[in-house]
Amino acid sequence: MVNAEMHRLEAAVVALDVEHEAQWLRRRREHSLPCAERILCGEWRDRRVKDRDKCETGQSTHESKLIAAQRPSLAAKEHQSLRRSRKQINESFDASAFVRTYERTSGPGRRAATVPASSKLSRKEKRMRTATTRPPTPFTLYLAFELGNTEWVLAMTTGMDQPPLRRQIPARSLKMLEAEIARAKAHFGLSAAAPVCSCYEAGRDGFWLHRYLVSRGIANRIVDSSSIEVNRRRRRTKTDRLDAVKLVTMLIRAEGGEQKVWSVVNVPTSVEEDRRQVHRELLFARRDRGRHTNRMKGLLAGQGVPLAKLREFPTHLRTTRRWDGTPLPPFLCARLRREWDTVQAYTTRIRALKHERRALLRLTDDPAIARVRQLNQLRGIGIDSAWLYVMEFFAWRQFRNRRQVGGLAGLTDTHYQSGDMQHEQGIRRRAIAGCAHSRSIRRGRGSAFNPRVSSPAGTKRNLGRATAGFGKLASSRWRENS
Repeated sequence: MVNAEMHRLEAAVVALDVEHEAQWLRRRREHSLPCAERILCGEWRDRRVKDRDKCETGQSTHESKLIAAQRPSLAAKEHQSLRRSRKQINESFDASAFVRTYERTSGPGRRAATVPASSKLSRKEKRMRTATTRPPTPFTLYLAFELGNTEWVLAMTTGMDQPPLRRQIPARSLKMLEAEIARAKAHFGLSAAAPVCSCYEAGRDGFWLHRYLVSRGIANRIVDSSSIEVNRRRRRTKTDRLDAVKLVTMLIRAEGGEQKVWSVVNVPTSVEEDRRQVHRELLFARRDRGRHTNRMKGLLAGQGVPLAKLREFPTHLRTTRRWDGTPLPPFLCARLRREWDTVQAYTTRIRALKHERRALLRLTDDPAIARVRQLNQLRGIGIDSAWLYVMEFFAWRQFRNRRQVGGLAGLTDTHYQSGDMQHEQGIRRRAIAGCAHSRSIRRGRGSAFNPRVSSPAGTKRNLGRATAGFGKLASSRWRENS
């Protein structure tokens, strides 16, 4: 009797298995249920156990004990049957016949579903480009420089999950740099031909290192130092090693597609960089001459002697007397003479630079010089402003919109909003690095746009008009270049 019941139960379980497999395959074809492993090991097994419990309901206690004694052999048979059915399902299931879609399949909401490839919904599928669905890319070595005058600190890694490898090399030692890159590739298990991405802060080293790295096939970026994010605590730890590690982590974020991580410097060519030497040297020479002139006036004012005209300084130094009628002290006179010689040297240098600039305007057929001539024809734009605007703005930079022009010139607004408070803080006080001279030139244009600059009450108004005029000029030149 017990054996008969056992055979009956086994036959019932096998029949349920076959029925559940048929139902599951039917639902898989019609509704595309996900993950065969999860259904076989989870829902399907739970339902089979419930049906088996139903078959055992109503048996006597003695029969239940006998069935429980024979359950290990029955469990082995069930396991073998499960393995056979799983193998058949995996062989019959073709994953390429189904696709994943996120279009609305039923109901008012939007949900995900797996549909056959022949379905109309599969044609509306939009490819996702997330971190989990992005195709794998070859490993890249990320390199950050912390440049110093005597040594360089290098931070190298392959991703956020790898601690950076830090090395110190002598400054400007390119052979050691190549050796450290090769060692880093071997350390992280990269091939010798693996791509390298690097970055360093804009500073005194300029663009020569960038050009060298690009010539070696390295994708390099020069970063504006003021755009690098820092901790806003009042006191923070600052070392070259920490700066290098921070740079390499931000480089990984930038290469991964994160927007507005930092500001990247637009690198000019060697010819474009050389064009800027004339007007920059002229600006520095004028600034340094003004410093020596102010020092001379300050030394004379300390003795109670004013200096009316700088041209009359040699005669004034011999004839001037202090409040008690005594001449100036001898060491002070010697220092003033040396300062006067320096002022004369700067004056001669400024005249030579102006002569060189006039010769370039007359004889050179360079397109940048032609733009200077064209801009100099406008009323209120002198040769100094025309030369600076062309060489620093329009000769080699590629602007995509007017906001980039205003940001480079320091004319963008600064909006402040916190809770219910919001107001404008005015335009930026300084231009972007590399164009700091443009603000002083814009202030000097106030007399050109409006002759009433000498009026104290109208100075601020004239400066605003000059700034507006420069904005219109920059925007118009951007439209012509684009």
